[in-house]
Amino acid sequence: MKKNNQKEILFSIAKVFIAAGLIFWIFKKIDLNSVKNLFVSANWIYLVLQLLVITVGVIVSSLKWKAILDFYHVYFRLSKLIISYWIGSFLNSFLPTSIGGDVYKYHVLGRKKPEEKLKIASSIIIERGIGFLTLFFVMVISLFFLPNSSNLIFLFALLLSVLSISGIIYFLILSKRKYKIKKNSRFKLINYFYQFCNHILEISDKNLLAYTFFLSLVFVGLSVISSQLSFLIVGYRMPLIYFLIAVPIINFSKLIPFSIDSIGIREATGVMIFSFFGVPSEVTLTAVIVGRVSSYLFSLSGGIMYLLRKFTKII
Repeated sequence: MKKNNQKEILFSIAKVFIAAGLIFWIFKKIDLNSVKNLFVSANWIYLVLQLLVITVGVIVSSLKWKAILDFYHVYFRLSKLIISYWIGSFLNSFLPTSIGGDVYKYHVLGRKKPEEKLKIASSIIIERGIGFLTLFFVMVISLFFLPNSSNLIFLFALLLSVLSISGIIYFLILSKRKYKIKKNSRFKLINYFYQFCNHILEISDKNLLAYTFFLSLVFVGLSVISSQLSFLIVGYRMPLIYFLIAVPIINFSKLIPFSIDSIGIREATGVMIFSFFGVPSEVTLTAVIVGRVSSYLFSLSGGIMYLLRKFTKII
């Protein structure tokens, strides 16, 4: 028990040092006076529109999640799923990686329907998986339209194309066949794992896959618009194609569990990616911080819902 606690402490310390190191690296690359001037001259009117875009994104994600739950015959009102997503976004602000809120969603829905916990977990993973596949798809397609692309970029696009096509083929195979994993273990935990895998492999409805993929495309589009608005707030414009490549990469970087809410990781990734497109580091850092401000303002309402949930029975 003590060894596990020591490992957790060491891992937490390592995360702090990694985040601090990334922040130090960023601040060595930028001119703080330029960042200050960008904040002073920022057009914060766009922030209202950005908050609206984030809200629509949560609704779209909830619709996708509900479609998967309905396929499993696990029925929840859309409003409850939206609120759980909203609260999850608040918890993501204090947890490593962007999947901390998923744990809360599983917990709160599983408490409502404990007999359907495996299906609920499967629905969350499938919803995430289709989202990641869509991000890969958008990024790969966009890379081929990037002007003045180098051989390195082309090879990178080719590699991601193979990964994306493999994932699509995998889903197509699942749509034609239903696999079953035999439940032959005496151990309860392993039997649960078998059942969990079977629930995921049950997805065979092409219409469901097409619908959820479409909603994922809409969500990626909203994420791109939100990122564009962050740069418009600081008065910087750039071609849409740059966002279609950068936004998926930055979203993937949020999965790295080396800091709370990917602090330092998201900023460093943004600076590196956009510098490839010739965007000044000061502009990118300011825009990423603006994005954080809008996401924290949005998640703040989720925090209020979380605190009031016991009294208002909103979820």
